[in-house]
Amino acid sequence: MKKILFLFLIYNTVAFSQTKTITFTENDKTEVDTLIKEFNKVLEKYYPNQKLGIAYKMFLSDKKQKKVNPNIIKEENVVNSFLQFKKTPTFYKIWKKNKGNVSKKNVINYESAYYKNLIANCKNKSLQKIIVDNGKTCVAIADFNPFILVEIYVSYLKDEQYDLEIIQSLICITFYYDIMEQFS
Repeated sequence: MKKILFLFLIYNTVAFSQTKTITFTENDKTEVDTLIKEFNKVLEKYYPNQKLGIAYKMFLSDKKQKKVNPNIIKEENVVNSFLQFKKTPTFYKIWKKNKGNVSKKNVINYESAYYKNLIANCKNKSLQKIIVDNGKTCVAIADFNPFILVEIYVSYLKDEQYDLEIIQSLICITFYYDIMEQFS
């Protein structure tokens, strides 16, 4: 009887842990894509007459030089979209509650379903490696300065890589919406 009970407990533990696995679904991707589309509209406004990839590069370069227009995070449509997004389960597939510095309620989770999905879908191995390495660094150093990350991406990325959906998603979430999360 004890063996049966023991096997039953092991089976239930394994079954429960498998259902607890967090995955990044098509619905999650759709919700993130909505945020990206809103950010793209902002880029069109603040970097007019630029191709989208170049606008992403200019945003990141401006962030590196600390020259980003402060109004860029106050765009009403983007703020409203982000506030709606924060009410979804997808939000916690990207951010996690901050247990350290109380000035930030939530921080990017570099071990999240979102980042795992991003890495898994990155076809360029050297680009994939830099995303993985930067994520590991941010996990190891809890209050890692985001401007160092910006510097790494600005110096590493080639112009044509800013056109990649993965890079745009990474920049949008990590360097735009994370700023917005600090102020919302």
